[in-house]
Amino acid sequence: MASRIDDLAKVDASKETWTIVAKVSHLWLSPSLYGSKLPFSLDMILMDGKGCKIHATVRKTLIYRFQSSLTEGKVYQISYFGVGESGRDFRLTEHPFKINFDIQTSVRLLPNKAINITTYSFVPLADIMYKDLDTSFLIDVIGILTGESGEQEFEKDGTKQKRITIELDQDGSPLARLSVDMAPVDCLDSADLRAQRGSAGRMRTPSGVSLGNRCVLLLDPCTTKIVSP
Repeated sequence: MASRIDDLAKVDASKETWTIVAKVSHLWLSPSLYGSKLPFSLDMILMDGKGCKIHATVRKTLIYRFQSSLTEGKVYQISYFGVGESGRDFRLTEHPFKINFDIQTSVRLLPNKAINITTYSFVPLADIMYKDLDTSFLIDVIGILTGESGEQEFEKDGTKQKRITIELDQDGSPLARLSVDMAPVDCLDSADLRAQRGSAGRMRTPSGVSLGNRCVLLLDPCTTKIVSP
């Protein structure tokens, strides 16, 4: 008997018997915040055939079990996982819940299944600067990389950290120019940014507060994609 497939939009913490079919639209290792060389978690964005997206995470003690079984862009049937609230600030999707992989979580590749819905929902840079956007979850932006600062050191809560400030331009309008502060910079190399200056790129970033005709945002570059469209 075939398993019943649940819509991602319906997934919540009311039960532990969900079965979903979803594409791994983004996959990354999140670094430890405490200087450890071992990653803190394996994270991903899952998207079903209706375009609904949800954040899923594998804690560090289970990365060995699932990392080799997951590939960005592939579609899987996933069952027997935990569900918890996604949190209040800087959620990776609009979904109010997130998926937590457990030791018993089943992941089955569906090689003949394709989900061809676009992963991105681009927001104009002008909307970020001048409209009252919901700042609780990440958004997608696209633009021309027109400048980058190189690595910069700053102090936060008594701890020295690094960041890179980049500038995006959209549609050639100075009113649609964006500066993004990135911290930490472990997942995004300054040399990579210099090599891509002047080329189109897209990224995921939290909406922020406008400062005149510029907007400064803080994000974790490990969730950021800067690639040619």
